[in-house]
Amino acid sequence: MSKKVSLEIQVSEILDKLKPQFNRNIVIDNQEFFNVAKEVIKDQEKIHSSLAEPKTCDLETYKEYVLYERFTILLVQKTTFPISKSDPLFILLNKIPPERIDQISSEINKLMSFNKKNKFLNSQKDLKEFDKLYRDLILNRNDNAQSNGYPNYAYAFLDKQGIKESLFVEFEKKVSELIIFCQKSVSDIQIDQNKIIDDFYTPCFLCDNNKQKIILDQNVIENILNTFEILKKYKDKIKIEPGSSSSMRYYPTDDTFIISINSKFSDTHKTLDLIHELSHVISVLQDFQSKMIPLSKPRYLREKEAIKIFISILREKYMPLYKCFIGNILNDLQQTLFEIKSYSNTEANYGLAYANIKHSLYPETENKKNFGYKLNKNLIIKPFANLIYSIAYMEILLTSD
Repeated sequence: MSKKVSLEIQVSEILDKLKPQFNRNIVIDNQEFFNVAKEVIKDQEKIHSSLAEPKTCDLETYKEYVLYERFTILLVQKTTFPISKSDPLFILLNKIPPERIDQISSEINKLMSFNKKNKFLNSQKDLKEFDKLYRDLILNRNDNAQSNGYPNYAYAFLDKQGIKESLFVEFEKKVSELIIFCQKSVSDIQIDQNKIIDDFYTPCFLCDNNKQKIILDQNVIENILNTFEILKKYKDKIKIEPGSSSSMRYYPTDDTFIISINSKFSDTHKTLDLIHELSHVISVLQDFQSKMIPLSKPRYLREKEAIKIFISILREKYMPLYKCFIGNILNDLQQTLFEIKSYSNTEANYGLAYANIKHSLYPETENKKNFGYKLNKNLIIKPFANLIYSIAYMEILLTSD
């Protein structure tokens, strides 16, 4: 916020930017948030002055960031409700919990032949209900979205992420072009064909690369620091630790960035995730230097800016990693395209749709039906998890600089 305004106006402007990220129709008592703001900011000048130098942002930017963060937490609380026992999501999770899907996946991965894997999957009685339960879940999500004026759940999701409908339409038109771009990028990388045609295996151009072993750069952090002066300036405020997933978060209380890297990943994937999360740090620091509040931006824009930095780093310094990363976008697209199909056509034959989509990504596959979707728990608990990335890849990779 470039100009200094009254706290009351500032609170109103912040809420106007945050509301669409949760629910455009939510009714908010601005006075409640104004009272919270008065309490939050009264000590911020003292806290900011005590932060170690160099500080990542000036006092006004810092105070505004803290307000955005606190309001975001409050809005999460106001828009999060317990799931009723009659909710299709509750019913599906009760009958087929994510841990059960993990267990089945683990058992299937121990089997060598596709026929044995398929036979084992078909023998799981609880999974026989998956299609009906999943369809009920989709219908329920679509009904809720339509009651708020959206064609289906996908459009409600897009709106919350800050993705314009016109951009989604462009993605649907250009997705075939994106697929070809990814396929050409890895045309010289050899992967075991048995892994590609396996319905229950997700091929990885990093891990399954038969032709060229990716040699990791042990000085990846130093190399990136030397490329981005803004990162170098604040390197002592960046902390990296193992975690259950990979993420980055800025903590205003001590003006630091905490990067968590999934400890279960291979070294290659850890390196890739580290570069991605450092890209988020760069993006936030650039915003702070411009007196911009990252949380004021829709999630899609924040992700796209970080991905653009991430891809530029890979292209410039880690071309083998870049090519494999581009190849793995095909796997993101498999879930994205399957969900678009499932939510737009609620009568879709899932096995047929999943097989056709995988064939478009990996032409070597020839199975008429593919039941691998039953082992993708993100379809249940993280719908459209890859959509924002898929659209960002389309915008960045298919646009000439």
